[in-house]
Amino acid sequence: AAKMYPLLEVRGEVIMRRSAFLKLNRQLEEQNQAPLANPRNGAAGSLRQLDSSITASRPLIFYTYGISETTLKSLDRQSITTDFLKNEGFLVNDYVRTVRGVTGVESEFAALVRIRSELDYDIDGMVIKVNRFADQDLLGQISRAPRWAVAWKFAAEQAETVVEDVEFSVGRTGVITPIAKLRPVKVSGVMVSNASLHNEDEVNRLDVRIGDTVTVQRAGDVIPEVVGTIVEQRPEDARKVKFPSRCPSCGGPLVRPEGEAAHRCVNAACPAQVEGRLFHFASKGGFDIEGLGGKLARQLIKQLLVKDPADLFFLTKEQLLPLELMADKRAQNLLDAVGRSRSTELPKIIYALGIIGVGEAAAKLLAEQFGSFEKLEHASVKELEQIQGIGPVIACNIRDFFDNEGNHRMLRKMRQGGVVFPAYKRTAAGSLAGKTFVITGTLSKPRIHFKNLIVQRGGKVAGSVSSRTDYLLCGVEAGSKFDKAKKLGIEIIDEDSFSQLLSN
Repeated sequence: AAKMYPLLEVRGEVIMRRSAFLKLNRQLEEQNQAPLANPRNGAAGSLRQLDSSITASRPLIFYTYGISETTLKSLDRQSITTDFLKNEGFLVNDYVRTVRGVTGVESEFAALVRIRSELDYDIDGMVIKVNRFADQDLLGQISRAPRWAVAWKFAAEQAETVVEDVEFSVGRTGVITPIAKLRPVKVSGVMVSNASLHNEDEVNRLDVRIGDTVTVQRAGDVIPEVVGTIVEQRPEDARKVKFPSRCPSCGGPLVRPEGEAAHRCVNAACPAQVEGRLFHFASKGGFDIEGLGGKLARQLIKQLLVKDPADLFFLTKEQLLPLELMADKRAQNLLDAVGRSRSTELPKIIYALGIIGVGEAAAKLLAEQFGSFEKLEHASVKELEQIQGIGPVIACNIRDFFDNEGNHRMLRKMRQGGVVFPAYKRTAAGSLAGKTFVITGTLSKPRIHFKNLIVQRGGKVAGSVSSRTDYLLCGVEAGSKFDKAKKLGIEIIDEDSFSQLLSN
């Protein structure tokens, strides 16, 4: 295979079997170490170990389910690819099946439901994929998911427990969320003691009270939620949940905007909001400040060293060293990470600001449209609404953010702290502006490398060849895209021609 496909990325997932998990926990307890919570967390934690020898010692299994290149003539279907991976010595799940039509899918799903409890590993459903890669290509994908694959989830496992109290948390945007404090109960292999009640409307819909027996489940086998109240078991002393009128973090007034289900704290200096904004600001999608964990963030806020994210750029080692668990090296590492973050790409800066509704995809759209932060700052609601993917609500949120005096102060501080607000790279080098590329075959580097080069220069990368395609970038073992491009008269280029195109 290495001779046929010099560069082929194999994709899959790592799991830990239940039997292996139980055996590992017995070993950990014998060594006076804390046991793992469940196989899922055990597998994820094992992969994150800084010491690779610990990862190697854990009973992990890698199940393959796909490859990076889907235009190879000899591997043009999911089913053929699965057989190829088996022959190459990779593990493929025993229950992978190829079926025809909805009836076949429903039959396999029903079969999995029947055997689920007998499996030696946890599953929460099955993934259905279109078999032919050419058809996958035609269907394409949206920003977060492909159109050629869908997950069918099993009905969530439920359990009954008692609501012992209800507390209220404050998110980074000021949203107040009621959290049910539950008598601990095991759900889908995980001990659950907290569950979100979402908002006041949901509390009223469930008619949940403190002392009630409720039904809980883990949505998608992940997030605990209360799905029902067993009113028949309600004790006489059950207390109604009273929504607060003031913020549980800062004591400021709460408001419920017209048309919204959520109550919000409108105090921008609220400690809980500052902490949430700080995490968001420093996250990988934002300024990517490594080493800024929860405990440190709370200390920085409590000691009044950070009142808003811009204060991070003025921290000194002398301020950091007195903090708990802070040594010279850790302080220097944090300051170095802050220093590196001063030169962050424009989409990441926009995302880091935490404007309501502006995720990573919307931040990139805004960077592409305006090209500079200054132009975005002064954009009108009408200009923002004209961008495909930015609706009227998000447009108003963006304008409100830049009209806020507190945010003006934060942006001024960021500039004073040395943060560079760069022009978006595409505007700096638009040699491929307006050109549409399709990539096929095996190239010397992963496709994302070539895609980034095209996008940074103003071009677009499409998933399928059409009359609107300008270039087909072609590697070895090109598939059906090559034939279609030839038929349509599309210009076909190799890596050398592509490099020449960039240099011109």
